[in-house]
Amino acid sequence: MKNQNQVQNSDPVHNTENTDLKKDHDEDKKKSGAPGEYGHLDKYRQKHLFWCVFWFLIILTDVVFSLLVFQTRKTLFTIIGCVMAIPFAQNVVALWLSAGLKPLSRNDYEEVEKAAADNGIRVLYDVTITDEVGTAFYPAMTLENDRIVALSLRKKNPEEKKMAERIRTEFGEDMRYLQKNKLSDFLKELKKMPAAKDKQRRKDKKSRDKLLHLGF
Repeated sequence: MKNQNQVQNSDPVHNTENTDLKKDHDEDKKKSGAPGEYGHLDKYRQKHLFWCVFWFLIILTDVVFSLLVFQTRKTLFTIIGCVMAIPFAQNVVALWLSAGLKPLSRNDYEEVEKAAADNGIRVLYDVTITDEVGTAFYPAMTLENDRIVALSLRKKNPEEKKMAERIRTEFGEDMRYLQKNKLSDFLKELKKMPAAKDKQRRKDKKSRDKLLHLGF
């Protein structure tokens, strides 16, 4: 048994695959709050809340200044205030789209990470997919070997069949989609899911990047 372990540890191909996989994970986790990382939704809300307050104060200052100095709103400053209302409205909409979305608790996140680490699986968190109807939200999702497994805890999310059609439209017929509505079922899928290797691993990474651009 000891000899077998020594052979496996000395295998350069095996070691290279593990090193590359760890490097991909580490590079993504350096970006705290980045899309796909745990805590992204909170960072997203904080960012847009800050800009909402910022632009509101700027607009308020512009209007008050115009009234105090010129005793009227019919000035160039009113036009400037109207222009600044555009980014303010954009940030309000961003906050509205994220309202009601609930990420995993810290304990659930750690449980998912533990199950994923056993097989070297990359898990995406706070994944959103938007369209003209609304926003679908998945607190956890994996994409390995052209197969997506999504944790759907939100009743407003599209049904599995409908989302599977959307995924095939975006990624092609080879991409499979599986939706789990319970954390325990999602964990079971993680524990039996093999990690992608070599070219497939690089292909999956590109697919993950595309997937994260389907929402915010």
